[in-house]
Amino acid sequence: MGRRYLVEGPATKWNSFLGAAYRHVPINGVGSMASDWIRCLEELTLRNDLRNLTMTIWSNVVSPRELFHDKPGWCPTCLNGWRDTSQEIRESLIWSLRPVQMCDLHQQRLSFRCCHCGLAQRPLCVSPNPGYCSHCNDWLGTVSDADNELEGVDLNWQSWVTQNLGQILSVAPNVLDKPPRTRIQITVKQLIDERCNGNSAAFAKQIGRRKNTVWSWLNLEHRIRISDLLAVCYWARVSPTDLLLGNLRTYVGQSTLFNVVRPSPPSELEKQRHVRRLDKNDIKTQLNALLASGNVPPTWKEVAALVNIDRVYLRRLFPELSKLIVAECKKVRTLQKANRDRARQADIRVAIVEARKRGLGASRRVVASILKEQKKIGDFLLISAVLREESLFTNFI
Repeated sequence: MGRRYLVEGPATKWNSFLGAAYRHVPINGVGSMASDWIRCLEELTLRNDLRNLTMTIWSNVVSPRELFHDKPGWCPTCLNGWRDTSQEIRESLIWSLRPVQMCDLHQQRLSFRCCHCGLAQRPLCVSPNPGYCSHCNDWLGTVSDADNELEGVDLNWQSWVTQNLGQILSVAPNVLDKPPRTRIQITVKQLIDERCNGNSAAFAKQIGRRKNTVWSWLNLEHRIRISDLLAVCYWARVSPTDLLLGNLRTYVGQSTLFNVVRPSPPSELEKQRHVRRLDKNDIKTQLNALLASGNVPPTWKEVAALVNIDRVYLRRLFPELSKLIVAECKKVRTLQKANRDRARQADIRVAIVEARKRGLGASRRVVASILKEQKKIGDFLLISAVLREESLFTNFI
């Protein structure tokens, strides 16, 4: 790659690259590291279109801040549809964009945690297996009850967001040169002049942003965040793609006074802080009762949800009690994994019997193919372990 930042930088830099937080994975972003990896992979694969798998084409105008979700998301129904029709299992780029909360095709929430082990997926894995959990290797197409709930989701707004962001991604292959840094400055100024009679403060009020934020766009201090881009386009009734490419000529003549334009976008774009009083004694009582009951959930996030408090803040409030509960959570996950492994071992033994009936020989590859036919999980490590056990038992007899 010709870069030394991976080997000369601190260890935390490499860890963050591997995905401590999904939104901080530079390979998916709009920065120089994404460009370096695209160039390197294109040389290795002899392709010249890998930039279309990232947002790098918009790097001059779109800010990396709040661009991606904290962790990878997916639509279980899409995964099932691709598997049932023998299509390639993939991770759509639009699922990673932070404003997208649901699949517009199936009208259901995106999943962000495996419903089998309750853990978030790793952005990068040593042995990636698309469609399967990077922790427990279970199929991610199972839909949980939480993913079916659409309470608090504005379907019309999410449909508009998904369609317009999808358009941004679809036109990217046809954009030959990156839009210049001044593009947002010019298009936003045009909207302010046409829609708000040159009043930038009124423009900021209409889109629900601070005056300083609009000022930073006009003076090239900051690039525009994806949520701000959607807010501007929703209010101005323009396409985000046209705004980024500077194609606002089709909207000339549609100027309207700022006091009679359409309302601001839904509040889900805004960062609203809801302050509530916490009864620490009551929360501690609930945690002690949960620990004593023995019915501890498998993840700390579920524990925090039971007491209705942020999981990070909960650890700060009760550090020692949190350690005890986290230890119990790990025991629960270990037990769940052991149960899953026993069930898989039973499936593997059935597949071994089937392989011998067919006269194919019980090799690891044959057993894995039979499990795939039966739509069962083919864990090579478990298959090898079961085959060794079968071999030892046969030799003993």
